[in-house]
Amino acid sequence: MGFLPFLLALPLIEIAGFVLLGPYLGVGGTLAEIILTGMIGMAVVRRQGFETLVRLRAAAQAGETPLPVAVDGGAQVLAGVLLTVPGFFTDAIGLLLLVPPLRQIAVTGALRWLARSARVPATQPGAGRTVIETDYEIVEREVPPDRRIDRE
Repeated sequence: MGFLPFLLALPLIEIAGFVLLGPYLGVGGTLAEIILTGMIGMAVVRRQGFETLVRLRAAAQAGETPLPVAVDGGAQVLAGVLLTVPGFFTDAIGLLLLVPPLRQIAVTGALRWLARSARVPATQPGAGRTVIETDYEIVEREVPPDRRIDRE
């Protein structure tokens, strides 16, 4: 199933969840679950969004690539957003994304899927290549000594 059909089917999945689980929880229990997971989701988004920015800045200052930090933080923020959306299915996915080993599996799978879907088939001539031909000339100008960076 593609992403768009899944997105269109999501409300139906959530309604089915309310119909199936609603009688067991009752109206009060269902409303309490929706409100509680919504509050947890908002707290996760706020905390993880800020923490991810701090971790990104630390990785950049250390000279490391920020991609793993950004992807992990993005997955945690997505978990918070899913918890904020009312419904049992999105809450279950959001809670699973908060568990570090499961989040790592999901992130690895998503990155593999993105890498696979982003490839251009090599059967097309010139696929994925851009060639720019040009002439150039190196121009060096003398920098006055008082304007040089390496003065001693």
